[in-house]
Amino acid sequence: MIDLLPNSGNEYQACLHAHTAVSDGEFSPATLKARYQALGYSVVAFTDHELLRRHDELADDSFLPLAGLEVTFWSHAYERDPRPPIIDQVHMNLIAVKPGLDAQPWLDAIQCARYANRGERGPVPPNACLPEEIEAARQEKHIVEHPDKSRYFDAKTVRTLVREAREAGFIAALNHPVWSHLSLADADAFEGLWAVEVYNRDSEHERDDFYDSLLRGGRNPGLCCLATDDAHCGYHIGCGWTMIRAPRLDLPSIADALEMGQFYASTGPTLLSVRLEGDIVRAETSPCATVRLIDAKGVAGRQDAADNERGIWEFQLDREPHGYVRFVAEDSKGKTAWTNGRKLG
Repeated sequence: MIDLLPNSGNEYQACLHAHTAVSDGEFSPATLKARYQALGYSVVAFTDHELLRRHDELADDSFLPLAGLEVTFWSHAYERDPRPPIIDQVHMNLIAVKPGLDAQPWLDAIQCARYANRGERGPVPPNACLPEEIEAARQEKHIVEHPDKSRYFDAKTVRTLVREAREAGFIAALNHPVWSHLSLADADAFEGLWAVEVYNRDSEHERDDFYDSLLRGGRNPGLCCLATDDAHCGYHIGCGWTMIRAPRLDLPSIADALEMGQFYASTGPTLLSVRLEGDIVRAETSPCATVRLIDAKGVAGRQDAADNERGIWEFQLDREPHGYVRFVAEDSKGKTAWTNGRKLG
C-alpha cells in the first residue's frame, strides 16, 4: 500500500514563489502578506530576484514568512550579446530551511545591483551595469561575490550551485522550465533538486512532462512538484499553491514537511486522500472530471466522470506501474492538482 498524500497533520496553504518591491514586484512585503492572508494562506516564500531578504517581522501565530531568492543562469548567448531574448534565462528558487540565514550562496554582484536600490531609484534597466549600484551591492553584508564562478547554464554549474546551496541550508526548485525553453534533454543537467514547477501563473506555459523527465532520470531523488503564482502583481495572486501538511506552523515543522514532500500542488482541486493498494487506486477529492495515475511509462490508469459530485474514486490500473507513481486530478474547468512522485521498490 502506498499513500501518495500524508495522512496526518494540519493543512497550510502556501505560496512558494513571490516577488515584492524589493526586486520587481508591485507590493511591499507587508502588503503581499495581507493579500495572501485574505485568501487563507499561512505561508509565503519571499523569493525576490538575486536578493535574500528575511522578513521575520511579518511572522505571527497565523503566518510564516520563508526567506528565499530567485537566481538566474544565463545562456552562453550572453557572451556574444549582452541583451539576448529573455527566454535565454533559466531561473531557480533557493528557499531557506534553516533559521537565521543571512548569507546567500553563489551571488552575481551585477545581478544583485539590478535590484539593490530599486525602492530608492526605481527599476534598473534590464542587464544594466551601473557602477554605483554594483558597488552598493558589494557593500551589502549578505552579498558575497564569487567572480570565479560563472552563472552560465551548463550541467556542472547547475549541479554545483544546487549542492552548495543545500550545504548552506537552502532547498532548490527549478522554476518555469517551459518558459525557459528547456528541452526534455536538458533534464540531465539537474542533480539534487528539491522541486520543479509544473504550474506558474506568470509564465502561463508550464506543464508536467519535464517533471516526469527529471523523475525518470533518477538524479533528483524525492523530487517534488510545485504550482506557484510567481507573483509580481495583483492578478497573479492565488492562482497556484502548495497545500502543506505539518504538525505546526513554525519553520522547523514547515521546513521538514517541504523537504519530505508532505504536500501537494494545485490550481483548484482539493486532494483529501490518494492511496494505491496493489493495482487499485482509491482517492477522495473535490469534484473533478478526470483523475490519472502516472508512472515512468505514462498513464498507468485513469477514471473519468462527467460530474463526480462526491469526488470518490476507485479504479484498477491498466498495467503494472513502473519506476514511480504520482496522481493527477483535473476538474471540468481544467484546474489541476498534482501529488508528488513516489518511487517504487
